[in-house]
Amino acid sequence: LRPVGAGALQRRYEAMCTELRGLGYFDPARKRPLPLLPRRIAVITSEDGAAIHDVVSTARQRLPAVGLLHVPVRVQGSGAAAEVARAIRWVDRARTRLGVDAILVTRGGGSMEDLWTFNERVVADATFACVLPVVAAIGHESDTTVIELVADRRSATPTQATMDLVPDRAALVRQVDHLADRVTARVHRRLDTARALTRRLAEHPVLRDPAAVIGLARERITRLAREVEQLVRARVGRGRTRVETLAGRVAVSSTVRRLDAARVRINAIDQRLAASTASRMRLAQARRDALEGRLRAVDPRSILRRGFSYTTTQAGAIVRSVAAVRSGDVLRTHVADGAIESVVGAAARRRRGTGGEKPDQMDLFGSGE
Repeated sequence: LRPVGAGALQRRYEAMCTELRGLGYFDPARKRPLPLLPRRIAVITSEDGAAIHDVVSTARQRLPAVGLLHVPVRVQGSGAAAEVARAIRWVDRARTRLGVDAILVTRGGGSMEDLWTFNERVVADATFACVLPVVAAIGHESDTTVIELVADRRSATPTQATMDLVPDRAALVRQVDHLADRVTARVHRRLDTARALTRRLAEHPVLRDPAAVIGLARERITRLAREVEQLVRARVGRGRTRVETLAGRVAVSSTVRRLDAARVRINAIDQRLAASTASRMRLAQARRDALEGRLRAVDPRSILRRGFSYTTTQAGAIVRSVAAVRSGDVLRTHVADGAIESVVGAAARRRRGTGGEKPDQMDLFGSGE
């Protein structure tokens, strides 16, 4: 079975409420306060219904200074929901130009079918997105539509909604009078306090005998100046002593640091000197070894040990040519292990020339000892 009529609408209403509640449309935390003294209120309702007349008459009775902007719409039938939503969005977009501070959506009573326009999702969405605070008064007090659950304030009737938005002039006057009384009382209290302070100041010694007060102040200043001077001298003395002590400590510490630094430098110099001396000794040793090798290479004795010999006269002159000796000269032939003396028997000179016969070998040694 499928419910029809009021039963079907009730099910749709409950489903809509469940969905919007889950989306936060009914959250009390998002509901905005109504303006205390609105400049202008946009009234979205039908043009020929009783609701607009109730709103206008109530607003004029309470505070005629509040302006009303009637935005006529259809409140039931096909397309009415879209028309109401469009009116809400238009007023909200033009709020600055229109000077509107709040929106009132209202209509008179009727059946659930008559009020269904205000249960449509499009109306709920427009109300939820509206920047201006929205007051909804749909039907009778026993009727509760979706827009009333989404709106910032729900009122039972159009008259009650107007009373919620438009302050009562008499109440405002009473409130202003009350505030004026409070301000007056506060001013009187301030004046009384000022008078009492003036009397106390007039009785103060400074005003009765200024010279005496100035003299006392001068004496006190002089005494304080002496105390400050003594305190400064004492502190300066302690500071000087401390500085001298610290200076002595600094001098000793500086000398110790210098000695340590000198010791480090001396150790470094010793190490460098030892390294340099060792290096130079190695170089000298190498040079000595090289010189010894060269000396050994040119030492005549080493030449003699290789089988060579040389001959000298009795005077010690080296004989380099047969022309340097004559027959009968005594010569000494030096070899590796000693010298051989001999007497020249005859001397022959080597003839120079090419292609001739070779001269006979010269007989240098006659007999040896």
